[in-house]
Amino acid sequence: MRTRKTDLIGVIHNNSVEVVQFSTGKNLGDAVSVAVPRIEHVIEVRDLRGVPLAEAIEVVVDARATRQQAEVQEAVAILHIVQNYHRDLPGNPMPGRGRLVELAAEGGPLLNEFVPLELAAALGVSQQSITLLICDLLDLECRHPVLWRQVREGATPLWQARKIA
Repeated sequence: MRTRKTDLIGVIHNNSVEVVQFSTGKNLGDAVSVAVPRIEHVIEVRDLRGVPLAEAIEVVVDARATRQQAEVQEAVAILHIVQNYHRDLPGNPMPGRGRLVELAAEGGPLLNEFVPLELAAALGVSQQSITLLICDLLDLECRHPVLWRQVREGATPLWQARKIA
């Protein structure tokens, strides 16, 4: 029987990865070659009581930088979802499947009308707030590409770019 990648799990023990078949719990040892994903960020909430103020300021600066990177990653993912959500819609879609509508500024791409609802539910925010975010992100990408590049590179915070867009 052939093992699928989705049926595998990597268990970390003392900085080494053990490959285990999820459905049976069988250790596959060296029989399977699996790429181990790299951990980009680990956020640890530290107890700062007794820590010098200079170190606490460092923690604040690092936390802000991490939050800014996370906001950019979220924005890039939202744009990807918005631009690829049911792009195969025919000119006259079936009832309940959604239509292509213009959400952003004039000249922006047509999007499925249900994208804001799906994202709002997934993120636990209101439809209005996610629609405004989608519009701002589309405007940044389509109308302000230099500013959008600066946001992606971390040179400009997303909240400032949204005010400009």
